[in-house]
Amino acid sequence: MIRRPTLAALTLAAALGLTACATGAVAPGSSSAPSRPDTQSAADACAAVTAVLTTVGQDVASIDPTAAAKDPNGTMARVTADVDKVRTAVDGLGNGEIRTAALKVQGVYEKYGDTLTRAVQDHDPSAAFALLQAPKDLADATQGLSRVCAAK
Repeated sequence: MIRRPTLAALTLAAALGLTACATGAVAPGSSSAPSRPDTQSAADACAAVTAVLTTVGQDVASIDPTAAAKDPNGTMARVTADVDKVRTAVDGLGNGEIRTAALKVQGVYEKYGDTLTRAVQDHDPSAAFALLQAPKDLADATQGLSRVCAAK
């Protein structure tokens, strides 16, 4: 079983990495985005999703590892709420190309939330160490989104 201080340190490392990626950037998209007519300019879509990603990134970065170790359920609730904010923002995008790219970022946050759940609630040490991959995955996704937004 992984000890709480170790888990807290890994959680913080992943959170800081996620923040560094999410706040400074806004992936070429996947084909998994449902097709629908564009009702939003690319610039407006980029601004909307970037604002949410910045807010969520700042919130994740503000997770105190000591408090997370003492209240893992509260930490999980907070991360779940952040993942829901990203999901809602991406679902609300009215520009297909931006939405497609943003879905990759959403997927990283969803994977982070699922992995954190396994680490915190299931005490799965492999999940705790898998959290360290999240910053790289988020960097890749947000860089792609940034490229799509910059091209518009």
